[in-house]
Amino acid sequence: MVSHSKALAIASGLLVGGFLFLRFAGDNNAGLFSWEWYQGATLLGGIGLAGMLPGARLSVALGLCTAPLLVESIRTWLHVSRDPTCCSLWPIGLVLALFFGLPGPLIGSGISRLLTRIRLPRTVYAVPLTMALVIGALLPSLQHKERQRLETEIVPGLLKQIYDAEMVYRAGQPNGIFTCEGDRLPGAAGKLGWSTVTGSTMNKYLFIQHYTISLDCPNDISPRGFRVRASSHEFHMPAPKFSMDETGKLVVEPVR
Repeated sequence: MVSHSKALAIASGLLVGGFLFLRFAGDNNAGLFSWEWYQGATLLGGIGLAGMLPGARLSVALGLCTAPLLVESIRTWLHVSRDPTCCSLWPIGLVLALFFGLPGPLIGSGISRLLTRIRLPRTVYAVPLTMALVIGALLPSLQHKERQRLETEIVPGLLKQIYDAEMVYRAGQPNGIFTCEGDRLPGAAGKLGWSTVTGSTMNKYLFIQHYTISLDCPNDISPRGFRVRASSHEFHMPAPKFSMDETGKLVVEPVR
């Protein structure tokens, strides 16, 4: 039979882990923004709970690691009960939940074991646990700010960087043409990690968070113009669209 302390440790881990994962993944429009904060919160939660329940560290880690799987399973079941066709890729969601929920608690539990050699009072471990809960409470706000920065600074900044590189490339061509191969662009713009997609043979696509940035030309062989576009490839995440051509004007299509 499971001892009282282990049962308490598992229950505590489930509660804390479930709260943190709900705050991190509760909004489908949040994507994977601020995953570093979530990992930090689970790490601190593992340190705090394992330190307060030193005789059941593995049970604490088990509860924290299991909580995301349990929460994701319940969310999927609720979605399927409303729409049986909604969640054909639910196993991928469970794998992602396990991936994000596993490292922090295990590492935190291990750190707590090392800290016991210092013989700190148990009340000290309430500090990292409280910090974990505070981060969890702030996660939606952190995710919103990170997404806002992506859509107002990072993506428009990349389009301007690509435009500037196209101008430099054109200035170096005797016939004044642009390029539709992103990795041919001079400077840092050519090293952004351009790739191809199915049906294409040209390195003219970038992927950043939920955005796909594409470099399009009216004539790929000797283009006299170009247009760089950025749009969301996650259809469940409403996001503005951006584009810029050889005129250098940024066009923003608002969220619909």
